[in-house]
Amino acid sequence: MKDGLRAAFDELAPPAHPSLSASVREAVAAGRRPRRIRRPWLAPAVAVLLVLLVVVVGIRLQPTRSPSLAIPPQPPWTVSRFNPGAQVAFVNLQSGLIAVDPQGKAVLRSSGETSPGVFALRSPDGATVYLVGVGGVTSIDAATGRKLRQYRLTQPGPVSQPVVSPDGSYLALLSSYGATYILEVVDLRTGDEQVAKFARDPRARTPGLTGSSAAWGVPVFGLDSQHLYAITDWGGPARLTAFELQQGKILMLGSSADRGNTLPTCDGPALAPKVVAGGATLVAFCHSSGLVWFLDLRTLSAIAAVDSHQPNPFWFSPLFTPDGKRLYLHQWPGFGDSMTMLDLTTRKLYGPSKTPQTTDQPGIFASLFTTAYAGGVASTVPLSPDGKELYSATADGVLEFRMPDLKLLRRFGRGYNFDEVWVSGDGLTVYGLAGGGKQLVIMNGSGVVPVNLPSPALGFIASEHG
Repeated sequence: MKDGLRAAFDELAPPAHPSLSASVREAVAAGRRPRRIRRPWLAPAVAVLLVLLVVVVGIRLQPTRSPSLAIPPQPPWTVSRFNPGAQVAFVNLQSGLIAVDPQGKAVLRSSGETSPGVFALRSPDGATVYLVGVGGVTSIDAATGRKLRQYRLTQPGPVSQPVVSPDGSYLALLSSYGATYILEVVDLRTGDEQVAKFARDPRARTPGLTGSSAAWGVPVFGLDSQHLYAITDWGGPARLTAFELQQGKILMLGSSADRGNTLPTCDGPALAPKVVAGGATLVAFCHSSGLVWFLDLRTLSAIAAVDSHQPNPFWFSPLFTPDGKRLYLHQWPGFGDSMTMLDLTTRKLYGPSKTPQTTDQPGIFASLFTTAYAGGVASTVPLSPDGKELYSATADGVLEFRMPDLKLLRRFGRGYNFDEVWVSGDGLTVYGLAGGGKQLVIMNGSGVVPVNLPSPALGFIASEHG
């Protein structure tokens, strides 16, 4: 009987596979079954583990797909700055001013022209540079460096950032004197000036500042160059005041405070405004909080406020496209090199996304040795005149990106540690400040030409500001 049972078991258990251990093969050959230990809970536990394994593995192996961003198309705009002066780079130095043409020739070297109390700006066509100080304005021919004209000013107090109208006909600046704001408009064709005075809110908050110099305000022209707006006391309560130029006179149209409208606030002393939407909307970027305001210029009221999620104050450089449809917020490479885009029509935020780079990246431990930056905003808007390319200064050359999707096209000017760049009016020359502002590097079809500066640069003098 024993032999019969063994034969029956042999039929159920065929010869052992060679991969089995010797002890198991011996047991199988002897016709002995391994001893079974009864564990009634084992099967359910294994079943539960298998189910969990399937769920976890299924989740982990499921492909993750980033949603595609349907960025609206951006048609190129017309290049119009072909005059010789628009191709010359003007650099504000600690000791004065220098202007260099695309061939590397200095058309202007001056000392003492600029100081902390003097503002420098360019006309929209790039042909003229204006130096605005207490008591007067000096216009300079950008092509030759020759002084053209002196304009007299009457403002008694500190001056805010002056602006030139889109058609180049007027220059406006805002100053304060005690409890009064003074808006002064100079006709750059005739030299005539007009002044409008309006009250400053005594409740205005200017954190960290006291006295008349604490007045936070900036003027901005409408697209028609006839309407002018002043954003004042934006530390709170902020006020938006509208003016109109009529037959050489400046007329105050109204104020948001008069209409009881409450506007957003900005807790820092820098605001970048631009009139968009055919002149109906004013968009302003607060450098401190990263908040983007949308103000209705017909009702002088707030439409919306979009948080750009700026990681730290003064980290984003705002780049308004000339058509007023987009706002690009560039986080400088020293802070992480990323880009956020805000569609000013839909108020939809895209990003932030890492700016595309080449394979020339730092080592994996480079993040352990970081440099601390307090903040910094570019003095220019480095877009090509046709709006097709955007330029970014890096520690090893300049990156050129395709607009609006920011695809990396090329890197040029390798070997130079750039702080910022400026593009000539015809788009054929890119100028960069390198080496801590000690060099001006000229890059065009003729090659790369470095020019040593007599003193460290403070930034480019441009018609568009970051």
